[in-house]
Amino acid sequence: MELRLYLPQYNELLFREQLLSDPQTMAFNRFKEPMEDYHPDTGCIDFPRSTWALWYDFWMDREPDNFYAVIADGRTPVGEISWFFDGEKHHVGIIILAKHRGKGYCTPALRLLLQRAFEQNHLPSLSVTLSTANTAAVKGFTNAGFQRIRKGGGTCDLKITKEEWGKAFP
Repeated sequence: MELRLYLPQYNELLFREQLLSDPQTMAFNRFKEPMEDYHPDTGCIDFPRSTWALWYDFWMDREPDNFYAVIADGRTPVGEISWFFDGEKHHVGIIILAKHRGKGYCTPALRLLLQRAFEQNHLPSLSVTLSTANTAAVKGFTNAGFQRIRKGGGTCDLKITKEEWGKAFP
């Protein structure tokens, strides 16, 4: 495995469009609150080319507030990973293509993200809210050092601080 995170160029966003439109990949995202361009029956999210410029401007070259990267094994894209700041805390997101799940990409990709967040951007912490039914994601995040801080209502909140990360992965 040659896992790496890379920042896509504008013309490479087709991978994201394909990722978000794959029903097998996005099944974890079904039945969420209604929003524009979202399909609750599949969990898929439309990402038409007409939105790429606005999306790219929001996500790319916006560190430390926002960060987005493609997860690649060698030259093969296998997923995406990101964080964004909501005014209070930084939230993490990761999606692995369904056909690449179970291959051990989640935890190493999260560790690469944490290294960037804490060493390069000096963020104080990163958080995520997951469905408790998504046991693979919960395991991937906890294996990367995230601690469960709340559980209830079918979800759990996990968090890792820069200090916790430094102790776990010196």
